[in-house]
Amino acid sequence: MDTILKRMNGMEAGNKRLKMELGKIQKANKEMEESAKFLSDTFEECKNMVSEIESQLKDFKSFEKIPQEVDQIKQYQRINNLEIHGIPETKHEQLPELAIKLAKELDVTLNKENIDVVHRIPSSKAEMPKPILVKFCQRWKKNEILSA
Repeated sequence: MDTILKRMNGMEAGNKRLKMELGKIQKANKEMEESAKFLSDTFEECKNMVSEIESQLKDFKSFEKIPQEVDQIKQYQRINNLEIHGIPETKHEQLPELAIKLAKELDVTLNKENIDVVHRIPSSKAEMPKPILVKFCQRWKKNEILSA
């Protein structure tokens, strides 16, 4: 009987060690479950962020058209402009009067009210006179001069 008691005590001690080991395993398992949940939640957040970025990129693709649209707007703003080349530059020149005289030579009536602005524009050819830019208030007046 003594042997049986010793064996039982040994089994109880073994059981206690097994229970302790089992407790450690359960604790480690719980920590792994928590880590897995954290990783899963983080992954879901990342997926949501990627989806949001993708939708923003779709919107961004419409921004690719902006340079084209800006060019079209710039072209439209220049629709009333006329460039005149080959007129020699003089000191104290009165460009609005010069534009009116040129129109008169073409038998077109032009007055200062038809002109928004007149000025010379820079040229890369230093040996040539700078071109004159005339911006008309009305497109039809520019077209009338072009037709003449």
